[in-house]
Amino acid sequence: MRKLSLSLLIVGCLVSSAASAHQWKHDWKYVMPTYENWYVRADVDQTKWHSNAGLVSNQLPNGTNTDMMPYWNMTREAGLGVGIGAELSHHLRTDLTFTQTRFSTASSDSTFIRNVNVTGDLKTRIRARTALANLYWDLGHLSSMLEKKRVQPYVGGGLGVSYNFMNDLTEYSPGTTNIVSHIPGHGHWATAFQYGGGIFYKLQNSPIGFDFSYMHLNAGKGKSTSQMDVHSSSNEQLISPATVKLHGERWSLGLRWQM
Repeated sequence: MRKLSLSLLIVGCLVSSAASAHQWKHDWKYVMPTYENWYVRADVDQTKWHSNAGLVSNQLPNGTNTDMMPYWNMTREAGLGVGIGAELSHHLRTDLTFTQTRFSTASSDSTFIRNVNVTGDLKTRIRARTALANLYWDLGHLSSMLEKKRVQPYVGGGLGVSYNFMNDLTEYSPGTTNIVSHIPGHGHWATAFQYGGGIFYKLQNSPIGFDFSYMHLNAGKGKSTSQMDVHSSSNEQLISPATVKLHGERWSLGLRWQM
């Protein structure tokens, strides 16, 4: 899916560039955007984080180091976003977006341990708050709406930061609710980026339009603390923080209002 998205992004840019190359010098007229070239946006979205392998290093009371290797199953969660942007030309625009997802549950059943057999079930919840600076290339307007300029596909991407907060991570005895260990949660900053595309539909005789987009989002990792497993019934000591990768697919539906 990621390779396909990147391929479509590159092909779309090349096709659109070739089709409008002779108009480029006329398009570039909003280098310093005026008031009417700005817009604000509000979005609702759904993010499906990819399941991924993790690593948690522990030290047993006898001094033996063990590496737990959970395979995290992530739930699909909704989010909200806002942003402000500007048209730089007839084809190029940019915006700054802020998005927050609801807490997503990350769970791993029957986690394998290196050189041991099987440990318990791990569970935590994690949330990402992202701030991204985005750049988009508008690909022209679809045929029936060509003159009215109401339906507009685009490709683009963004780079920024994400504040990922991971709740306490709890280990249970396999198939039960008996707590074996408890690792305190933690929040930290990570580099984030996204790429993909979408379609914008502008309402007739209105400054408002609907924006539907798909983006592949990489928000870095969520991490626990590196503190001792103080609630552990086995008196294990945590050597390195537990990590959960946050990368997946985000679908958004929003409103864009041209100032």
